[in-house]
Amino acid sequence: MPDSPILNSDPDEQSRLLPQAINSPNLDPTDVPAWDSKSLIVAHRQYGPVAGMLWVAEAGILIWFIGIWKVVLTHPAGLFTFHPLLQSFAILAFYQGILVLQPTKTPAQKRAGLSVHEVFQITGTVAIAAGTVIMIINKSLHNAPHFTSWHGLLGFITACVLVIQSSFGGLIGFEWSRKLILGESTARSLWKYHRASGYLLMILIALTFLTATQSDWLIMVSSVNERYILACASIVAVVGLLARTSIRKIIPARA
Repeated sequence: MPDSPILNSDPDEQSRLLPQAINSPNLDPTDVPAWDSKSLIVAHRQYGPVAGMLWVAEAGILIWFIGIWKVVLTHPAGLFTFHPLLQSFAILAFYQGILVLQPTKTPAQKRAGLSVHEVFQITGTVAIAAGTVIMIINKSLHNAPHFTSWHGLLGFITACVLVIQSSFGGLIGFEWSRKLILGESTARSLWKYHRASGYLLMILIALTFLTATQSDWLIMVSSVNERYILACASIVAVVGLLARTSIRKIIPARA
């Protein structure tokens, strides 16, 4: 079957994220590139302003993650302790899962990147779900009301969006679901919506944490300087992540 018309001359736009069939006389047209970690390493060795923002995002999220764990582990609070630990671990995993995809261009890079992305996102989803359940149980044990703060409300909204995002991503990302449920062409056409909503979700996650800096518990166990560093690090992380985003991949050019 002939390829669909190319609407944009950008080579990144001509090679979509989901691994595609290879046109080669030695391969069946339905074959996809083998998993190759070396191709992914090559993709991350690119240089330039956008590539440099990888280190900005990584520095921001690592400083934030280490800061959270330092505050929590030096001020344990029973069952509640696991809530910020699991949520911060999940967010760290989400960042790695997105950053690993952003520079991928060739089919081999995309296939390897997608596989790593799935591992990080599944790990993060399990962790954040566990952290949410722990928070619900902890409040129930203390007969504390739910959603009484902006942090609690945004946390609930974020959890709901995450369930939808993860389900949608699994539906179009896993090879078996693409073939059995949606079909390859439909899954590929829907990927841009998963990507766009993923970035919006990361912004929502950052806002949820920023409201946590005003929570009674964090104010009680941390200094003003610590909360300032945590807030700035979370902002730097999301800015670095968004700076590596190609707007054309989220909002494709019209014919």
